[in-house]
Amino acid sequence: MGRLQGTVPDASRGAERSQRRSQRADEAGALSGPKAIIRSETWTITPDREPDAKPLTHKMRCDVCGDESGEDGSWEPPQSWALSHSGRNPSHHSYSEIITRPWRTFMPTP
Repeated sequence: MGRLQGTVPDASRGAERSQRRSQRADEAGALSGPKAIIRSETWTITPDREPDAKPLTHKMRCDVCGDESGEDGSWEPPQSWALSHSGRNPSHHSYSEIITRPWRTFMPTP
């Protein structure tokens, strides 16, 4: 087997290396936030009800086996799927409803 040769760095060189690494990360923005705050803004979030918004959808998932209904804009088809799934699998009694609701953010005007 080969032998490793080298010198043992003194503590100050290790500290310098760590400081340089920290400085490079800081310059890249990894360790610090913005350097100046120009202004603070208040944002609001609300369900997206614009005409071009994605539709609100419902889906049911069987908590026993993980099977899922299809997504639908109405809650009735996924619930009917859950009832049918329980009929085919009498021990599957637990379901989760998955609702996908579009949201949007905006800055209110003063």
